[in-house]
Amino acid sequence: MKITRVQYTVKDEYVETNKKNIEAVMQALKNMNIKDLKYSTCLMEDGKSFMHLAFAETPEANDQLTNLPEFKFFTSELRAKGIIAPPVTEHPTLVAAGYDIF
Repeated sequence: MKITRVQYTVKDEYVETNKKNIEAVMQALKNMNIKDLKYSTCLMEDGKSFMHLAFAETPEANDQLTNLPEFKFFTSELRAKGIIAPPVTEHPTLVAAGYDIF
């Protein structure tokens, strides 16, 4: 299993656009019904920082996410128009969970 956590901050005027682009990615994932990928995004308390968390059971599941046209659009728009500083990416190791991830 690969876990990826990404956090970044966007310009104030880009927050709503970023939310819209994230929602398009999430809808595409729901339509694909990928069983071995759990992906979520949270808006942090400052109202302009986003945290993405992905649990991919297989490398193929992670590739399905990153190869989505909606994901590619989201990342290209973010880099071109909205981001204040480069995203910080981490790959934590799961210790335990109170629920089944897969």
